[in-house]
Amino acid sequence: MSGSRWLPLAAFALALWATPGRPQDAAPACGDFLAKAAWRPATLQFVDCEKLEIYGAPALRAHYRTSGADAAAVEALLSARTHMPPLRFNCCGWETAPASPKSPPAGRLALDGAIYEVSMTSGETPVNARAQWPTIEEFQVYVTRFLE
Repeated sequence: MSGSRWLPLAAFALALWATPGRPQDAAPACGDFLAKAAWRPATLQFVDCEKLEIYGAPALRAHYRTSGADAAAVEALLSARTHMPPLRFNCCGWETAPASPKSPPAGRLALDGAIYEVSMTSGETPVNARAQWPTIEEFQVYVTRFLE
């Protein structure tokens, strides 16, 4: 068969591929990523989601919060499901810290063919012992999808 016979089929396929509005061309939506993954615990409240730049790269970041009383259970769930390193007290608050200098300071969640970073923090607090977490008003959880 000659190559000219396949040219119309190739042109049609290219036109179909370049058609705007295809579902795979749609920009990712901001939202409750953990609910979309079907495992957000009831003790973890979705706050909001925003589009922002992190280190100059566009990203979507979902924000959650939980009480200090529930923080250990949320941390355990995130560690088990995303391999998020345990929180460490650093200066003025609890934060996700790398387990080693070569590991990332966040967990990873694969969803819809993308990788999301998962981190947790207490914000500023004088509480530096895990046993006292219930005295901390709230902890924040962030699930970030980089768009590039």
